[in-house]
This record gives sequence, C-alpha cells and structure tokens, in this order.
Amino acid sequence: MEEEYRRVTFKYGVLMLRTKTGISLLDRLGAFRVTKPLAWIMLYIMPVAAAAALFLILGTLTIFFSPQGIRLIEYVRTLTPLANVVFPGVNPYIPIVYGWLALIVAVFVHEASHGIVARSLGFPVKSAGLLLFLVIPIGAFVEVDDKQLKSARARDSGRVLAAGSGINFIIAVISLLLLVATVGTMVPQVQGAGIVSVVQNTPDVHSAANLAGVRPGDFITAINDEPVDNLIILRDNSTFRPG
Repeated sequence: MEEEYRRVTFKYGVLMLRTKTGISLLDRLGAFRVTKPLAWIMLYIMPVAAAAALFLILGTLTIFFSPQGIRLIEYVRTLTPLANVVFPGVNPYIPIVYGWLALIVAVFVHEASHGIVARSLGFPVKSAGLLLFLVIPIGAFVEVDDKQLKSARARDSGRVLAAGSGINFIIAVISLLLLVATVGTMVPQVQGAGIVSVVQNTPDVHSAANLAGVRPGDFITAINDEPVDNLIILRDNSTFRPG
C-alpha cells in the first residue's frame, strides 16, 4: 500500500490521520445545485480579497510613516513578542477556548470546501484527515487527486483551489456584519473613552498619561470640562495626548 494511503503517519512530531469516512458526505454536498455557482463566486472573490488585504497593508504602512507613526511605533514596542504568534493560548489577546474553536472551524470549513467543490466538478478525493503536533490539532486536509487537478482546465482547477480561502473570506465578512449589528445595539455603561493600553514612562519615552496615573481599563469622561465621548476627541484635543 502506498504511503499516501496509510491511515496513520508520524514524522518529526507531526501526526497525520487519514480516513475515507465522510467522502460520501462531500459527494452529497457537491451535488447541490448551489455548489457550482458558489464556486464561481469564490473564484471571483479571491482577487477582491487580495486587493482588500493589500489595501490594509498599505494603509498600515501609511500610518507608520505619518506624523502619528512615532506614537504608534512606541505602542507596538509595548506589546509582547507573543502577540505576533497566532496560536490561541500563546497569543495574549486570543482566548484559548474560543480561539482554538474558531481555528478548528476555519480549518475544517476551508478544507471541506476544497473537497465539496472538487466532487461537484468530478475530481476524485482520495482521503481526508487531521494534522496534530503530538496531540495538539494544528490543521486538516482533503486530498484531491493531484494529477487530474493539474491536467484539468484552469477554470475548474481554479475553482477547487479558490474554494477554501473563498469560503473563509465569505464567513469572515458575514461574521463581521453580525458583530457590527450586535455591537450596534449595545449601550455603554460608562460614557467616555476607554483606555486599552498606556505607554510606560521611561527615560527614553515620555508618557504624560502614565505619569498622570492613567491605566488600562480606565475611562476618560472629560478634559478641561469638555465631555469626551470617543478617542477622536482625545486625539484632537491639544492639551491631552493618549499614552
């Protein structure tokens, strides 16, 4: 039996579990009428998603090189290096339970979409499975027949390849809209600008907010008797600069 069909493979600490169970479910989902039109939508969405990502990157770089960039860089320096690691429980800003749940769902949906679109277009799916580092889930996969995928028409292979990222982008947009709709109905218990973080005062960095006793979790409700409703007022006020 060839190695790619072995049910269990362990190498360099990575455990790969393969199964053909569930491929029939991919067949049933791929047979839905909506699958092929949705695959076209996901194919066309990918350039839009790439353009949006490029726009965000350029926007971030523009801020760094703007007059406010120095303060932003000072804030970034206060973040722990672990903030650059996206693993829940390691990154201090990603909750371990909800973070792992979101990661597992995103990976599962991503890989399942490849398999569903592949089956809708007649490409064989050899197996599906999970990737674990020792006992920690780190990914999933759906093995589509590579030879047929490479020899297929570009529009067909393109739809299969775009399915994973495309469905992730669609779900992300829907989740963002639901979040905005939910947050939009909330009423703050405190009227003011919430402080998320404060730059520490050091010999090299002067932080008036830190010296004034402002701490994360505080709310600034007024400056010189002028009510403060959001951070824009803090930014525009000439007598106060948030740490």
